[in-house]
Amino acid sequence: MQCKQCGHKNSQGRRYCANCGGALSVICVECGFVNDPEDSFCGGCGESVSLSSNRGSTPPNTDTSSDELAVTTAGELRQVTILFADIAEYTRLSSERDPEEIHHLLSRFFEFADGIVQSYGGRIDKHIGDAVMGVFGAPVAHGNDPERAVRAAIDIHESMKDLSSEIGIDLRVHIGIASGQVVASGLGSTAHQEYTVTGNSVNLAARLVGLAISNETLISDSVHFAIHKLVDAEQVGDVMVKGLSSPVKLWRLISIADTHLKAEKRSIVGRKSELRQFRGILETCNETGTGNVLYVRGEAGIGKTRLVEEFSNLAEAEGFDCHTGLVLDFGIGKGQDVIRSIVRSLLDLTAGSDLEERAQAVRSVLSNGLLEAAQTVFLND
Repeated sequence: MQCKQCGHKNSQGRRYCANCGGALSVICVECGFVNDPEDSFCGGCGESVSLSSNRGSTPPNTDTSSDELAVTTAGELRQVTILFADIAEYTRLSSERDPEEIHHLLSRFFEFADGIVQSYGGRIDKHIGDAVMGVFGAPVAHGNDPERAVRAAIDIHESMKDLSSEIGIDLRVHIGIASGQVVASGLGSTAHQEYTVTGNSVNLAARLVGLAISNETLISDSVHFAIHKLVDAEQVGDVMVKGLSSPVKLWRLISIADTHLKAEKRSIVGRKSELRQFRGILETCNETGTGNVLYVRGEAGIGKTRLVEEFSNLAEAEGFDCHTGLVLDFGIGKGQDVIRSIVRSLLDLTAGSDLEERAQAVRSVLSNGLLEAAQTVFLND
């Protein structure tokens, strides 16, 4: 733990700096909140600070550098999703360009890819040559790590358009994603250790990125099983993968839904008061032609998502169109993603719509008088 006052690196577990005596802050591995040394529970999520600090790692979205990660040598089994992203035809590019140009290309690629992985709550495990290895589920796990990894993959592909324009080289990537149990621990020697994951899922993801062609993402059957209701994917078939004794079923990712799909139709029990409020708001909107903002909040697991689904059902029954934007985590991700997803929905586009489909959607709203020509530049952005 590095002292913010004098910069001295202290051993894990100290509350006060060994060099200057200053108090050392404690960073919660669950949410990244910076706590005072005397705090027993995290001010950001309520987790026990002593339990949190003993888990052996710093969350991915803090500003702590990788060499300051608290490392635990005791391995633990974790269910994770591994993403490998690799620059397509990198060997050819590196042979045709100056070393300085390739160095700049790699630096910018890592900045783009790393930022996207971290924005979805993943952690950069390592860079291997021109490849990025991201881990979703360790040290911090989420209930939808496979979905996060797939959304990150789609964004990495999309971001290559901007990077290509910036550096003047047509860059594309190929990506492999696999899920499964791994051992998460500190690995290395007495001279250097780092928090990492090892297991068959890591090996499989590394093989998949090699099998994927330019601009393609291959996902394992376990990833597809976890999010098959959200993704559009085509089955590649059973493929022999180097290092594995039997064929594995692979899927080629095409697109993923902008929002979570509605759950299967089921009756809602209780919530009569809330449903009456919903109906009243819808009636008011219809009668006055004026919009409203409704804020639904509550503890995790009490049925907020189900309640909002029912609100959408009521609205559609009253003749409203429903458009939804998805934010995976508050404080994680890019703030404009929810706006982009709602605008795409309004234009009847998907995240995978190509340039011509988007251009046609813009022409349609212009011809229908829904948008002034001067506003086109903002819609395109």
